[in-house]
Amino acid sequence: YSTCQGEAFPVEVVNLNAGDILEYDWSHVDPSKIDLTDPSNPIFTLEETTTFTSTISNQFGCSIEREVTIDIGELPQIDSVTADDYTIILGESTNLNVLGGNNSYVYTWDEDPSLSSTTSTNPTVTPEQTTVYTIEIESEDGCIITRTVTVEVLDLPCEEPYIFIP
Repeated sequence: YSTCQGEAFPVEVVNLNAGDILEYDWSHVDPSKIDLTDPSNPIFTLEETTTFTSTISNQFGCSIEREVTIDIGELPQIDSVTADDYTIILGESTNLNVLGGNNSYVYTWDEDPSLSSTTSTNPTVTPEQTTVYTIEIESEDGCIITRTVTVEVLDLPCEEPYIFIP
C-alpha cells in the first residue's frame, strides 16, 4: 500500500468466509494514527512509512496475525508562492514565483490566457481583472500540493483633470 504524508488511507480487510464473525485487534497501532470507526476497514493517517500488525479472530477462537505496510510518499516542500506585485494597473504585468522546491517537482498552473507558461516556476501574468492563480506541485512520489496567489487589477479611469483656476 502507498499514500502521501498526512492523507487518510483506508485498508480493507476481506472476510473470505462469509459465515465467520470476525474481531479485529489493532492494539499494536498508535491510536492517533488510525480511525477504527469500522475495525474491518481502518483508516490510517501517517507521516512516514509504517508497518502495523493486526490480529483477526473468528467466533471459533481461530486467529491469524497479519502485517500491513503503508509506504508514505513525500509531499513537495516549498517556501511559498508569491507575486512580484500583488496589485497592478490594467495592462501591466507581474511575475508569479514558486519559492523553494526543486527541479524534480512537476509544476502545473491552472490554464489561464494571462499566463506566459503553465509549467514555469515564475511565469509572467497580464490579467485583465483580479485573478486567483492556482498551481499544483507534484513530488517524485506523485504527491501533490496546491497553492494559490491572487493578483488584483485596478482599472483606473484616465480622464482629463478638472482644474478650477480663479
